[in-house]
Amino acid sequence: MKSKNSYTLQPFTLERKLVEDANRIGQKFPFIHGLLEADVTDVRKELKVLRRKNKAALSLTAYLLHCFTVTIDECKAVHGCKSWNNKIYVFDDVDVFFPIELADRNLKPHLLRSANQKNPFALEQEIAAAKAKPKIAFDAKQRFFLRLPRFVRDFCYNYWMKRPLARKQFFGTAYFSCIGIFPLGLGWGIPVPMHSIGMFVGTIENKVVMQNEQLLQREFLSITITVDHSVVDGGVQARFMVRLRENILKLVHTL
Repeated sequence: MKSKNSYTLQPFTLERKLVEDANRIGQKFPFIHGLLEADVTDVRKELKVLRRKNKAALSLTAYLLHCFTVTIDECKAVHGCKSWNNKIYVFDDVDVFFPIELADRNLKPHLLRSANQKNPFALEQEIAAAKAKPKIAFDAKQRFFLRLPRFVRDFCYNYWMKRPLARKQFFGTAYFSCIGIFPLGLGWGIPVPMHSIGMFVGTIENKVVMQNEQLLQREFLSITITVDHSVVDGGVQARFMVRLRENILKLVHTL
């Protein structure tokens, strides 16, 4: 007969500690969240054509990441980083912090450097290469840092976050994540990034809409755009979201 208090012990890995630290940093930001729907029916069809034409892998995730970085490139102020002396650094390169889910369901943080200068095929290859490595390769310094007491790590994080050059080097300038693009019903995620702007891709839902006096079944993708309100105003966020949806619908025709 099993005891009512039976349990198993699992290690709290350095990877999980890194995620815990990131969430704790993000909770300090005055975020505002914007919810967006985008009709991706035709986009997904075009992506299939592009995969056959180029004989190369191209996921919807990589394409959406491309659209996200292109839109930031068109409105660079949204990924500005505030410094300790009340200056905002607006970088030309968009370095994206992208937590990648591995086969064992663990998250692997990855930095996509200069993502705004890469096409979606290059982004797809980089994501695939990161997934191919089963674990995070912490070096000796990183392992030492993550084993330090929490108050010491928080002191370092606060120092880096107030210095945009260090912040960009360690964490990037934007955040991107996805819950898994499957037709499971419409659902949004509410992220807690440590960046001035983040994009969280939710799920796809089939909806019946009226087009050209006909009822058609279309696929709608849910997207959350999160911004740091101390750097980005709500109006800027709204215009960014409108432009992002436009880019999602049109950029597939330029590849």
